[in-house]
Amino acid sequence: MTAPNIYLTALACRTSVLRFGLMIYQLPLHHPVRLAQDLATLDQLSSGRVEFGAGTGVLMHEFIRWNLPFESRHDMSAEALDIIVKAWTSDTLTYPGKYWQLDEAMPTPRPYQAPHPPIWVAAHSAASFDYAAKHNYHIAQNIDVDTVVAEKFATYRRLWKEYAHPGPMPRAFLARHVHVAETDAQARAEAEPNLRSGGSWGGCFRNARSPTTSGSTMVWPSSAAPTRSSASSKRNRSSLATTSSAPATASATLRRPSPASPCGSSRTT
Repeated sequence: MTAPNIYLTALACRTSVLRFGLMIYQLPLHHPVRLAQDLATLDQLSSGRVEFGAGTGVLMHEFIRWNLPFESRHDMSAEALDIIVKAWTSDTLTYPGKYWQLDEAMPTPRPYQAPHPPIWVAAHSAASFDYAAKHNYHIAQNIDVDTVVAEKFATYRRLWKEYAHPGPMPRAFLARHVHVAETDAQARAEAEPNLRSGGSWGGCFRNARSPTTSGSTMVWPSSAAPTRSSASSKRNRSSLATTSSAPATASATLRRPSPASPCGSSRTT
C-alpha cells in the first residue's frame, strides 16, 4: 500500500465505529512532521479512531531504492518517533536531530485523541522490545514461532514492570498468515511460494520491484483506546468486522452505522 493515508481517509469516511491503522509505517521513509500532521488530521476526521503502527522495516532493497542508509534505520526510526510524539503534544517544535532538523515548526492540528493516538511498535529484536517497554508503547509481532513469541512477550512484560509505568499494561498484537484449501498439502503448495518471496509485516505481500512505505491495514474493535470525550467513547465501544491482521480476540459483530461522519454519508464495512 503506497498511499496509506489516502486509503485510511476513505475508510474513515465510510465507517463510524471501527478503529483502524497501518501496521506499519516505516518511519525512515517518512518525514516525521508530515506524517504526524496527516495522522492527526485523520484522527480528527474519524473522531479519534486511529491506531498508529510504527516500525523500521527489515528489507534492505526498500532502503536502497529510496537512497536511505539501511544500517541507520533504527536510529532514524527512534528519532522520527520522538519527533512525531512531540509534534502531537507541542504547539511549536524545535528539534536539532541527526536526521531531521526543525526550527519552530508548527505541527497542527492536534490529534482528536489526547494526548495522541495509541502507538504500536513492531518489535522483533531484544532492543526493540526494550525500547517499546521503556516508552510504554503497545507491541506487535508476526515473525517467530509461538514459543519464541511467548518468551518475547513475557520479556516485554517484565521489562515494562521494571520501568515502573503507572499502568495499565500496553496490549500485544500477534499477526499470523492463514491460507485455507481443500487439503493441507494444497494449502502449503499455494501459500509457500508467496511466503518465501518475502511477505511484509501484517500479512500483505510486497512487490520486490516497487518500494512501499507501509504494510497492511489493521482494524479492530473500538475499545482499544480512550477518546477525548465520554460521548465519543460510548459511541465507539461496539465491535465491527476485523481484518486478518486484527488481534485474535477481536469479534466480528456488525451494527448499524452511527450518524454521518465529517466526510459525508457513513456506511459500515
